[in-house]
Amino acid sequence: MLVLIIQIGPDRFALDARVVREVVPAVALRALPHAPPEVAGLATWRGEVTPVIDLVRLLRGQPCPARMSSRLVVVDYPTPSGPRPLGLLAEQVTDVERIDERAAHDPGVTVPDAPYLGRVLRSPTIAHGALIQLVEVTALLPESLRALLYAAVAEAGREPA
Repeated sequence: MLVLIIQIGPDRFALDARVVREVVPAVALRALPHAPPEVAGLATWRGEVTPVIDLVRLLRGQPCPARMSSRLVVVDYPTPSGPRPLGLLAEQVTDVERIDERAAHDPGVTVPDAPYLGRVLRSPTIAHGALIQLVEVTALLPESLRALLYAAVAEAGREPA
């Protein structure tokens, strides 16, 4: 399995590279007033308005720092009308690694407020076989946030009455 490694604070996380569309430098975002704190704003990606989630805030409770290694990771997010781009603002997006998917382990702990935390992998190249936790993009947004960000997509797919 090819994964994109993201270091957030002392912890490493990974995204399955099959859902990653592109990794681009962090860009200025248009704020969404009154949106939940994990919603960083909106970006234009390849001419398409794209919602952006602050992955650092979601995982660590702090805003993503403005660093040279901070990136916007654009992923395919499933919606009823098909995959749509979703931006993930993350720090230290620096590596791509091939990890044996058979070596992925259930973490043994379920966090009800974080259903997107997936299996745990050991990296063969990072010192001491450090643990890396997969972030499951399909479970990233709770229903309320998905509805908020993709309401226009759902409306566009409906037949007129």
